[in-house]
Amino acid sequence: SLAARPEVPVTEVTAALGSDVAGTVRLAARLLARAGTATAPAKKAVAAALARWSAAWADRRAKLDRDRRQQPAVESAGEALRALCWAAARTGGGLDAVAELAAARPDDPRFRPVRLEAVRCLAAVPPTPAVLAAMDHAARGTDPDARELAADVLARHAPDK
Repeated sequence: SLAARPEVPVTEVTAALGSDVAGTVRLAARLLARAGTATAPAKKAVAAALARWSAAWADRRAKLDRDRRQQPAVESAGEALRALCWAAARTGGGLDAVAELAAARPDDPRFRPVRLEAVRCLAAVPPTPAVLAAMDHAARGTDPDARELAADVLARHAPDK
């Protein structure tokens, strides 16, 4: 019902990005991304949520090595991170954090969906030095899908690399 609204309630959605529940954050990020443009507080909230859920993912991932029952928690944090990457790309808030995610944990197969989504989202925004550095890192990585996207971005925007 929220997606059917003609206008997204940006203030409420921005507040929901601070939730402790991954599903709430995922929905809020998608709604904020759907709104397209965002206010300065919304951009700050996206950046803060990216930092918070990146740390939550890392914490949950560390616990997964000791307890396999943590798998759903790792997956839900990853889904929240992927939605936040899209929100960051659509609103312009937290792109440096998305660039960090695009280069993070290159050898962790559980992080691959997040890393690939970060590369996809960065490919859709005007490149900054941080974005180009992340793309350079992804183009030299072991993930063939991320390499292909990153190489395309570099060919268009930084052919010298």
